[in-house]
Amino acid sequence: MIAVGVAGVTVLLSLLTVGCGGDEGTATETTTVSNSSTAATTASSDVEPGSTTTSSAPVSTTVTPSTTLPGEPIFSFAAEGDVLAVMAVAHDDVLNVRAVPGLDGETVAELTPTAANAVSTGRARQLSQSIWNEVTVGGVTGWANSSYLGFMGTTDDATAEFLDGANPPEVDTMEALGELVAAEFAPDDPDPEPGLRIVQSVEASQGDLAEVTYDVIGVADDSIAGYRLHIFATPADAGGFVLRSIERTMFCWRGASGGLCV
Repeated sequence: MIAVGVAGVTVLLSLLTVGCGGDEGTATETTTVSNSSTAATTASSDVEPGSTTTSSAPVSTTVTPSTTLPGEPIFSFAAEGDVLAVMAVAHDDVLNVRAVPGLDGETVAELTPTAANAVSTGRARQLSQSIWNEVTVGGVTGWANSSYLGFMGTTDDATAEFLDGANPPEVDTMEALGELVAAEFAPDDPDPEPGLRIVQSVEASQGDLAEVTYDVIGVADDSIAGYRLHIFATPADAGGFVLRSIERTMFCWRGASGGLCV
């Protein structure tokens, strides 16, 4: 974002190190992940159908067999040591980190939708329909789908930009408010790859203020991947919620410098 060849008892191992992406941050979520992806509504770490992995058979008790990774090595967006965040994974889902790229790899870690401490190893591989990045998280190294990884950028107050002089909207539920705000920040002409995804990444909650978080991914920009919108509202006396403020955090494809996407 290679290991091949066993002949007799000689194993030739060639590793190509490239700049690549990461994945999720902390393996604290234990929910089973659905192996499907629905554009603009939900996210999954497993979008590459039919990927397979093969391992060479050991030829002696003193020779370590090599492993053939699926796909081809590719230059990706994160260098070795870059810290990446999960984006566009639903609040009731997780992002799988697998032993090898693709669906057939054993899950070695599960990363929460708001995790932000996946460390890139600098390796990535291209499969037929996706790119997978190797990351280390919690002492475990594995591969995750790069469509759900990005750099965290700066956070600003986007309330005035959303309202544009209008009165704050009042809605029945926080989910309805989140969808309303997310739709406003979604691009009119989204990037066809990875496409527009609007995902509720944090479950709605209520204390003195109500809050919910939505991710919007698919901005047609080569540096900005999208936004995380943390939405606050005041409970209305007659029920429902009135928008109070919107905190917007940038997601970046190539990296962030001083919080700005580069």
